[in-house]
Amino acid sequence: MTFGINQVILVGHVLDAPEIKMLTTGGAMVIFTLAIEMEKHVEKHVVKIYGHLTEQAAVLAQGTWIYLEGHLQTHTSKDLTGQTHEHLEIIVGQKGVLQVLDE
Repeated sequence: MTFGINQVILVGHVLDAPEIKMLTTGGAMVIFTLAIEMEKHVEKHVVKIYGHLTEQAAVLAQGTWIYLEGHLQTHTSKDLTGQTHEHLEIIVGQKGVLQVLDE
C-alpha cells in the first residue's frame, strides 16, 4: 500500500485574535486566520492548532508574523438550507511547528 504526503509550510501574519475552544476530550484548540500576502492578492487560511502548541498559539497577537508546519484537512458543514459546504483548513498538531518570526 502506498501513502501520499500531506504537508503544509506557511509564512504569514495572524489576521485576527486567536479563539480558544475547549474540546470534549479535555484538551484545547486554538483557531485563527493566517494571511499570506501574494503579489496581487492575499490568501487567507483558517488554522487550527492542537496539542502542545496551543499555549503558544493562544497568546499570538493580531499582525504577528509566524512560520508554521502542518497538514491540510477538509471540513464539511451544512448551512441552514441543508446544502453541504467543504472548507479547507490548516491543521497544526502534535508533529507540527509554530514559530514567531517577529522577535
